[in-house]
Amino acid sequence: MSPRGVPSVPSAPRVAASAASPKPTGPARAALSLGVVALLAYGLAFALDAGGAVAFWFLGLVTGVLAVVFGAVGAGRARRAGGPGRGMSVAGLVCGVVGLVGGLAVLVVGFVLAVEEEDAGGGATHEYHAQASSGAASGPHAASR
Repeated sequence: MSPRGVPSVPSAPRVAASAASPKPTGPARAALSLGVVALLAYGLAFALDAGGAVAFWFLGLVTGVLAVVFGAVGAGRARRAGGPGRGMSVAGLVCGVVGLVGGLAVLVVGFVLAVEEEDAGGGATHEYHAQASSGAASGPHAASR
């Protein structure tokens, strides 16, 4: 008993907070965040019309490249520091690469659709101009020659 008549209670051992779990570094967090934004931007680029798709495609392109860069930097720092943040860095790197591949898919699909639209609507116009330049009398202006 203590001098005041209160029984003494043994205290629990204290554990240092910093030794519990190492925190990931800044580049690891940035890589994962930017990688997720790149994936969301490319998902929205597929879902929107042409104007919105271009804006989200550009956003996804920029964030995808940054996610790859920060993921590589974060993975290198995690390897040197002994492991904290390596998983986040690799996840951000993978999301960034998948986002860049998605961006290339959006670019290819947009290009193919633009070429098909031009071929469907502009084919007759090209033939008309080719005949008119060769001197053949055809089309609406043939009578004025």
